[in-house]
Amino acid sequence: MSEKDKVATIVALFPKPQGCIRINTNGEEPTPIQIANFQDWLEKCAMEIPYEEDELGLAGVVMKEDDFKDINNGVAFTPPQKPGAQPILSVPQTRLNANGEPNAVQVMQHQQKVEDWKRSKKVWAEYRAGVTALRNLIVDNVDDEYISEIKHPKTQYKQVEPQDLMDHLKDYYGKVDHKAIIKM
Repeated sequence: MSEKDKVATIVALFPKPQGCIRINTNGEEPTPIQIANFQDWLEKCAMEIPYEEDELGLAGVVMKEDDFKDINNGVAFTPPQKPGAQPILSVPQTRLNANGEPNAVQVMQHQQKVEDWKRSKKVWAEYRAGVTALRNLIVDNVDDEYISEIKHPKTQYKQVEPQDLMDHLKDYYGKVDHKAIIKM
């Protein structure tokens, strides 16, 4: 299955939003309330993404570490490690059998390493598809002008993590102006 198909499958798992989920409307600057509401919905979507049989899914991708620990019994989110190249069978000359071949134990150990690598590769691909779906969810629901400062000229948002996008929005548009509240 291609990454695009994996992303589409993940997006289909997202709960339907209640009302408008856009972070900003009519080209107006995002408000703290819009950002907070979107963050809540983003977290719900992230929890629907299957990950390592964890009921919290990929919530750790879109939440601050302390917030995630609060809902996960004090345990931090641990993303998978990107698997390296497929293991190759490499046996020193001195450890080969009389026929110049690896013994059965060495072959079985190598086969286990390859199976472990395949599982790691699958988990990594599913994780990255989930991250892509969450990133796309943010990028599709906010006007580019409010996040373009962290967009790369060549890769666009491809290498920007969802949490970095949300942090940017919160830092620039999500702070509540207490003076404005007092005037209300």
